[in-house]
Amino acid sequence: YVSLLTPRRCEKRSIVYLDSVLSADGVEQSAVTRNISTLGAMVECEHPPEPGSTIILKCSTLELESSVVWTLEQRIGLRFLQSLEAGVLKLATGPALRLTAPGNYKGQRFKPEVDCPN
Repeated sequence: YVSLLTPRRCEKRSIVYLDSVLSADGVEQSAVTRNISTLGAMVECEHPPEPGSTIILKCSTLELESSVVWTLEQRIGLRFLQSLEAGVLKLATGPALRLTAPGNYKGQRFKPEVDCPN
């Protein structure tokens, strides 16, 4: 489910490949964080939670309470309930922020058809 009313991401994102865990209602599942910013992340998981769900994203040393904004197949867009400072994000993920996805990764880019407010 992708709503065309979902605001377009305006914050710079870092492309990463971070092993992560999603926790919702006491149930955890493995996931991979594909990009992350101080406001949110795109994550791949086997059983995507519904938009509007509140979850905890655990990646590296971070535990981020988040709201699911959109889902597309096995990908979800998360908005952190409390924004991070860039320095905290960089310290927590370390050199992973400079990594890109593996060379054989052929993921599609998701671009909502909603303009970002200036």
